[in-house]
Amino acid sequence: MTSYLLLIKGNPILICCQIMNRFDTVQASLKRKKYRSYSPTQLTNAYIDVVENKFSVYKASRKYSIPEQTLRDRVNGNVKIETTKSGPDPLFSEEEEARLVKHIQQISAVGYGYTRVEVMNLGTEYAIALGKRDREHPLSLQWLNSFIDRWPDLKVRRPKTISELRAKATSRESIEKYFKELESILDKYDLRDKPECIYNVDEKGIQHNHSPPYIVASSDSVPSVITAEKSSTVTILGCGNALGYQIPPFFVFPGARMRRELMEGCSVGAEGTVSKTGWSNSEIFTTYLQNHFVRFAKGRVTDQKILLLYDGHRSHFSPALIDWAIDQDIILYVLPPHTSHILQPMDVGCFGPFSKIYGNECHKFQRTHAGSVNKYNICNLACKAYTAALSPNNLRGAFRRTGIFPFDPSVVSLGNAFLASDTRKELEVNDDDQAPNSIGSGEQVPVVCDTQVLPDCQENRNVEMTQDKDCLVIEDFQHKGVQTEPIHISSEEPKESLLSSFFEKKKPVFFTKSNKQRRSINKIVGGKAITENSVANQVKDYVATVTKPKTTKKLKFSPPFRHSDQDRSDKSLPSESSDPPAALSADQPGPSGIHVQQNRCSHREPECLSSDSEIEESEKCCVCKLFEPKQLRSCVSIVFTKWGKCMFDNCDHWVHLGFCTEVRVLRRHDIFYCPCHGLPAKSAIIE
Repeated sequence: MTSYLLLIKGNPILICCQIMNRFDTVQASLKRKKYRSYSPTQLTNAYIDVVENKFSVYKASRKYSIPEQTLRDRVNGNVKIETTKSGPDPLFSEEEEARLVKHIQQISAVGYGYTRVEVMNLGTEYAIALGKRDREHPLSLQWLNSFIDRWPDLKVRRPKTISELRAKATSRESIEKYFKELESILDKYDLRDKPECIYNVDEKGIQHNHSPPYIVASSDSVPSVITAEKSSTVTILGCGNALGYQIPPFFVFPGARMRRELMEGCSVGAEGTVSKTGWSNSEIFTTYLQNHFVRFAKGRVTDQKILLLYDGHRSHFSPALIDWAIDQDIILYVLPPHTSHILQPMDVGCFGPFSKIYGNECHKFQRTHAGSVNKYNICNLACKAYTAALSPNNLRGAFRRTGIFPFDPSVVSLGNAFLASDTRKELEVNDDDQAPNSIGSGEQVPVVCDTQVLPDCQENRNVEMTQDKDCLVIEDFQHKGVQTEPIHISSEEPKESLLSSFFEKKKPVFFTKSNKQRRSINKIVGGKAITENSVANQVKDYVATVTKPKTTKKLKFSPPFRHSDQDRSDKSLPSESSDPPAALSADQPGPSGIHVQQNRCSHREPECLSSDSEIEESEKCCVCKLFEPKQLRSCVSIVFTKWGKCMFDNCDHWVHLGFCTEVRVLRRHDIFYCPCHGLPAKSAIIE
């Protein structure tokens, strides 16, 4: 540049600045220039004009702003017209990739999606089956990235967890039935245009230790946030209507006596009570409706019904509560079981923001007060989060997203609510269609799937899919002596049959339990208004016919510290004939969290609405005729009982392993017979 400046007359500094500015402008324009400014449609139209309309390559390239050589290569056949990117053609054709994409989407929809490594392994097996690759040259991460770029429908995402019960219960049939029943109730009581009369109530459990928000900190290390120790749960009963009006919160603290200090700093109208565990129960829920909800609920005019929706936990309904609701002109509507994540407004649009706001408030409190959250300030923090989370906008949006008000069932149908249920039904294999791999009573035996190709850094392993509690279990059996061969499909088969054969073997195998009809209150109240005469009568008949659970025998053990015989008589356990205390009989936990069951069952008849208390004869041991081994009746520690199911033809007997038979452990390939048939109790499959 120095020699160039010497040849130019004028101010060298000025000339140098002009040249540098010019250089920066050219460099910026090169950066802004797009690699390919034309679309595939323009290239196709230019190709058609040259081939069919007899345009020259030069004229067509100028007309559609396409490089002349690019168009000439396609006209001369050097490059295919379908090629949209430079470089070699993809390994699979568009049709083959489309089938692979469809399979990946189906598997992810039912909850068994592939990871990136598994997609590469699947693509390698696919290429081997099509004869396009061998095992010495597996596909790489570069192929996976290019494959995802070519298909915008695919994206690497972190999945959300959902329980198997929710995935199965959220079917299109159950949701349509729910909305049909809800529509009839809205029309019957003229509630379609009355959002102030449509309420939803639900419980939410909180603890002293919170989830901290994202913070700004040094990049040298991961920061730490001080939180309180793990504590018992405090339950909040929240409620609001479709108009956006929130009812003040109602707290349930753990303890035996309610203290005024627990409600210090609460919002206006907030109330509270105590329970032994901190969970809501039938007695607390009834008190909440009769004393708290009725006092703050709007729309309480003459002959005007109020619709109250809530989930179907057993603590939420009883014959006495139904009679009270009928007298108060309140329609109690129970949501279908295991569908609150898409049908309950509080879960959909309010309690999610509540958890985040509560965590932020706890984090701010600890920073400003240099202390931890405890039972005396948790109410103040929770009330702030409750007021902000159950705002009018959030409440109205929650009722709108669940299709309740405005009434629109298609809002739920437009989402992915039925994706897992519908796709599972498409892929589900019926027992009649499966291969006759059965033993004795027709029980399903392990089904071996094709070999999975792993990268060089991992071992090549075979996998086995088998039945375990109605779910798919994949286990390694590399050292079990089972050899499987890769899928090889004859080239003489049609291409469609070739593709279908490969992906048919890749579908997950769903095992279904025997459809045993069990008595459950949810079959009566799920998705229905329980204050209607027909449903209310069914609930009362069900409660009247429920068998009371047997009282447990008095445990015979000595306390670690005793001083006299008088102490023994004073501290003795109640007899079998004595009635349990009211506090124990009413301790039915609400759905706000996990409950540590301290009493096996409530002794009050209206509370025993669960099918767990009814043990059928087919579920008992065929030897001792008991559900619990008699050897464990006086045991005070936790013991897990192992069961074995007989595999004889048409025999569904269960036996206590280790107690009622000499067999203590059953493994995957073992054959087990109950003592009723006089056969050896255990044998193994000879492979």
